[in-house]
Formats: sequence, C-alpha cells, structure tokens
Amino acid sequence: DEAGCVNSFSCFANTTKSKGFIPLSSVNDKIYDCLDLSDELPFCHRDVINSYSLKISSWVIGSFSAILNIIIPIQVIGSLKSVRTTTALMDRILIALISIGDWLVGCYLLAVAAVDRFFAGSFCSHQFEWLVSSFCSVLGVVCTMGSQISLASMTILSCIRFASLSRGFSVPSPVTPQSYVWATLVVTITVTFSCTIAVAPILSIFEDIFVNALYFPDINFLRGFATKKALRYTIGAYYGKLKHDPSHLSWNNIRVLVHGMFTKQYGGVREKVQGFYGNDPVCLFKFFVAPDDPQTAYSWTILGINFLCFVLILISYISIFLVSSLSSSSLKVAGSALPARRRNTQLQRKVSVIILTDFLCWIPFILISFLHTVGVVDGALWYAHMSILILPINSVINPLLYTDICSKIWFNASRRLRSSLGSKPGKQTISKEEG
Repeated sequence: DEAGCVNSFSCFANTTKSKGFIPLSSVNDKIYDCLDLSDELPFCHRDVINSYSLKISSWVIGSFSAILNIIIPIQVIGSLKSVRTTTALMDRILIALISIGDWLVGCYLLAVAAVDRFFAGSFCSHQFEWLVSSFCSVLGVVCTMGSQISLASMTILSCIRFASLSRGFSVPSPVTPQSYVWATLVVTITVTFSCTIAVAPILSIFEDIFVNALYFPDINFLRGFATKKALRYTIGAYYGKLKHDPSHLSWNNIRVLVHGMFTKQYGGVREKVQGFYGNDPVCLFKFFVAPDDPQTAYSWTILGINFLCFVLILISYISIFLVSSLSSSSLKVAGSALPARRRNTQLQRKVSVIILTDFLCWIPFILISFLHTVGVVDGALWYAHMSILILPINSVINPLLYTDICSKIWFNASRRLRSSLGSKPGKQTISKEEG
C-alpha cells in the first residue's frame, strides 16, 4: 500500500527482491536504512574508481610501470658478473630493488583497475564486503611494500652516490666476497623494514590500533560499519550500565559482548573487520587521519620517515648537482672537450628530474595529510587521485632515470626504421660534421 505514496522511498528498486519503503526524510542522511544501501547512493561509491580519466590512467600507468620495471631487474642480474667495483655493485643492486618496488606499485594499479571493472556500476551494494575483504588488504600491503622499498632504495642509492662523489679521485674498492655480504645485508634490511611497515597494520595482535570498525552482515540494525562509538549505545542499551565505557574496550571484548546478545542456536553472529587498508575502495595506506584516529601516530610516523628520506635524497642530489656544476664551469674555462661538458649537463638534468619527481610524489601526501589532520580539507576525497596519479610518479619515471632502457629501445627502433627506409649518405655526412 506504499507503492503509490510520494513521500516514501522504495528500497531494492533495481533488484528482483521484495521492496521495502522508508520515509523520504531518511534518504541521503548518511544513515543506511535500506538493506541494499540504495537510500545513500550519493554518499556511496558507485565504482571503485569514480572518474573515467582515473580509470584510463590506472590501466595506462599500471601497464607502463609493470612492463618496464620487470625488465630492469632481469638486465641487472645478467650484468652483475661484469661489475668490477663495490660501488657499481651496490648501484646496480639498488636499481634492481627500486624497479621491484615500482613493479609492485604497477601491479597494484592494474589490480585496482581490474576490481573497478569487475564491480562496474554495482559497487555500492558490495562496498562493505570489498572493504573488509582479504584481497583489499593484500592490495594495500602490496602497494605500501612497493612504495616503501622503492623510496628506501632510492635514499640509500643517493647517499652512496654522494659518498662516492665526495671521495673524489680515490681508487674505488674492487668487488670481494664481503661486497656481496654487504649488498645482501642492505637488501635484507630494506625489504624487511618495508614489509614490516606494510604488514603490521593487518596483524591481529595490533587490531586495537588498526581496526576501524566491525561489519555484521547478518544484523540488520547494525548496517554498515559499526565503530566503537556506534556500538557503545547498542551494548549499553542491552547490558545496562557497564563498568567500562564500551568505546574504551578492546575489539575482542566488544566481540564477546555483541555475540552474547544473540543466540548461538543458528550459528551465532558473523563479523568482519574494517582494517587499516579498508578505509577507501582503492585500499591505500591510511595517510589521511583525524586527530582522534588510533592510527594517527603510526601514519604520521611513516610520513615522517618518508619525509626524512626525501630530505636525504634532496641533500645528496643537490650536492651532486653543485659538484657537477662546478666541474662543468672549470671544464669550460679550461677549454676541455665538449663531450665531458655534455655528460655533466645531462647529469645535472637527470638530478633535477629526480628531485622534482620525489617532491611531486611525497610532498603532496604530507601536505594534504597535515591539512586533513587539522581539519582544513577532507583528504579522504583524494585517495583515488593520490593512488593513481601521485604515488606512481616514481614508478613510471624511475626506469627512465636510473637506466638507459628507453634509450636502448629508441635506438634499436630508430636503427631498424633507418635500415628499412634505406641509408642516406648525404644526410649522415652532414649530421657527423655538425656533431
């Protein structure tokens, strides 16, 4: 008898399930009343990635990053036998480690794009199941692990290059068995440190820090995510006055109290956790935290570490840039060969790009995180943009900066093109004379 009413909203309007009706005043009030969540669509993600430009970018950037960065480690491993100095050995191993981290970020982007395609147009009714899923947590771990491995390796590499430059014309130490021991130790520490940062938030022992809410798919009056604050009223209404405020209890104690409210005759109550990576459909590290979030200290600690890495990279490469500039000036005054000055100029350009890309990759995260924490902006709206456009900057640019893979591809392609078109002696002679 509600079907013809103009002051009611029909739940399950787009499904074959039996319809339910709620007052229009309950629509878009940020409280889920319909079991299919259709009353809150404007506040619900219709897709994992809502922007079409971001959808395309995730496929393009992810593919580019995954393909290029899987080639580099293979090339580096094959060239280790020809390495003669410890510095060159560490340089190549760290470049391979950077590529592995960037490859993980590329795989993360492709996975997010694939999930977005899988849930196309129907994500709203599946969003809770997705955000509490193990796959979402795995994606968050992979992305965090990749970005931290890449950043840590770039930091170590910049310090090694600066140290090598500061030694001037001293003879570099040759490769010895100890060199491989040190290289193995550096790789182990870097990977272990990055994995710890990524995996710690999903360990059950730390759930009181990293779990945001519980999800009860079988309890209709606890629709959506039940935070400690929301459960406080439900638990208080059932048990009466408790010795401790439920919002201060551990998640394990809250589970026991909620389970005690229902009979176990039909299997009891099922619940899942909304973890650290389930704060947004793209399953990114929770960079944007409020002052009262239990993860605030952890998130800002990692952001502080990342900022310190950026500062070290900045100082190292600025020092390299200055030394290279002085060298170029002295060569110019002395009238030295043009190729040496060109090499220094190319080095200066590469250093400038490295500094710029590192700045664009991490400073926006830190800035928006700060503005979100102090309540100036809502950083949660920027997760998709950050994960698809900002975070992968290094993943795409690093293969161009730290290796000559693209120049080799371009050289081989242009050589094949010239051979297919036929050589033109006149033009070749002119170009040689100009060089």
